[in-house]
Amino acid sequence: MKIILTVILVIILGISTKRIVYEKIELVRPDRRAELLADLEERTGLKIKHISIGKINFLKDTADITIHYDSPRHDGWDNHEEPVVAVFSSADLDD
Repeated sequence: MKIILTVILVIILGISTKRIVYEKIELVRPDRRAELLADLEERTGLKIKHISIGKINFLKDTADITIHYDSPRHDGWDNHEEPVVAVFSSADLDD
């Protein structure tokens, strides 16, 4: 199901994702979501549409965050004429 959703996001909606290890753990709270979004947009230079919080490591003060943003072809990050789809297994995400 996850792979199908990724393909739909990339091809049909033109949305890309990036996985980030984020160290400002104090912003990973529901009441500080706006600050988290602003910080991520400032650091990446991307207009983020959605954020997904994954693993939170309180020992290292980090969180795995996936950001969803307009496909790079809209902001000049690549030279591809066609959408590029990357398929990976969930085992690739395990540390």
